[in-house]
Amino acid sequence: GCDDGNRVDDDTCTNACTRARCGDGVLQSGEECDDGNTDPSDTCTTACRAAVCGDGFLQVGVEACDDGN
Repeated sequence: GCDDGNRVDDDTCTNACTRARCGDGVLQSGEECDDGNTDPSDTCTTACRAAVCGDGFLQVGVEACDDGN
């Protein structure tokens, strides 16, 4: 854990005293998005990047295929 002594939730230590990470549901510096889940087929990938055609993840209902190039 961590405790940085503040109530700021979007720095390196969350208000729950855990290290900030991609997938925690809190948008951090360097993340394009963070929807708090591990579903790579929605609008935010597991790398906390906005889903785009060619990212190697099939966005259900949006793309027919995505082979990553």
